[in-house]
Amino acid sequence: MRYLRRSLTSVRPCPFGASLIVRVVLGRHLQLQHSTCSSSFCFGEEVKHKFIVPIRLFISAVLIAFAFGATAEPNRQGAPPSKGAATKIPVLAMAEVETACIDCDERFGIKTHAEILEGLVENKYVKTLRKALYFQDLVHQTASHAHFDNCDFEGSLKYIDSRVALAESQVNLSMRTGGATTEREIAEAFFALGQALHAIQDFYAHSNYVELVARKANRLTDLQILPVWKEQGKVELRGLVSNGGLVSGRVWWGSPKHCPASVPTHGDLAKDSAVNAGAFVFETIKEKPDAHTVARFLAKRASVEFMRFAFERFPALREASGPAIAFEVMLDQRTKHKSEGR
Repeated sequence: MRYLRRSLTSVRPCPFGASLIVRVVLGRHLQLQHSTCSSSFCFGEEVKHKFIVPIRLFISAVLIAFAFGATAEPNRQGAPPSKGAATKIPVLAMAEVETACIDCDERFGIKTHAEILEGLVENKYVKTLRKALYFQDLVHQTASHAHFDNCDFEGSLKYIDSRVALAESQVNLSMRTGGATTEREIAEAFFALGQALHAIQDFYAHSNYVELVARKANRLTDLQILPVWKEQGKVELRGLVSNGGLVSGRVWWGSPKHCPASVPTHGDLAKDSAVNAGAFVFETIKEKPDAHTVARFLAKRASVEFMRFAFERFPALREASGPAIAFEVMLDQRTKHKSEGR
């Protein structure tokens, strides 16, 4: 098709309701006439189906782009979420991942790390867990509760609980069914845990928890995580929100929004990478870490403790996958630059 022209001629009712009659000229003046109806448009009977589908997709794309542009705030800075990066899941051997061996007897040193990483390359459950970490930035990028964004702390706590509950239901289902469906249900449980893991890590990257606790520590190892998947951690978090000044960054494309306007934006508060938070150094801590290093340290510890909790609660998962796990830490593929929009 060398040329494509579109003109709207009239609007009139069709047998299945009011629809829009579109005249399209393609190359040799192929026109849509003698309308027949679909749910949205009236098309000519002589137009073949292979023309209708591309036309409808094109019109839909234009309408979506228009709607997005019309609702975007004109004075906002920064780009909207980018889905492209989130679709690329690196091969485990080439990825920057953390590894842990849950309740293993032997010391987990550098050599053991390399050996276990090699053994996990073909582990389908570890692959599913990692896939879920990336999935959150692709499918749930605008959900505040999935990332501890916009001060939606209660929403995030409920979301983590829902993922643990889903993992439990899948494990129970696999134990009832057995046979060929067991692997699928176990994989679904690991995927749910990966979704919760992403939110748990984001708590340290997207809130000011690091800033609140790091000033009181002498060493990195003095810092404590908040086990937000347990009742104790939920109580502590709520106390910090009520009396301790705990907030999370404002994200303009995310909802719901619970932060007052005085709270810093995601771009100002996020510690997903050293590009954002590497300039600020905690001089009171012996290791002199920057904010990103502290957040990553806490996110890794919390991730290991969460997986220990999951393996203890659901022994079938440890039996199916083994005690070793691998996962990315502080993964935020939605944007790659500091801005008002972040």
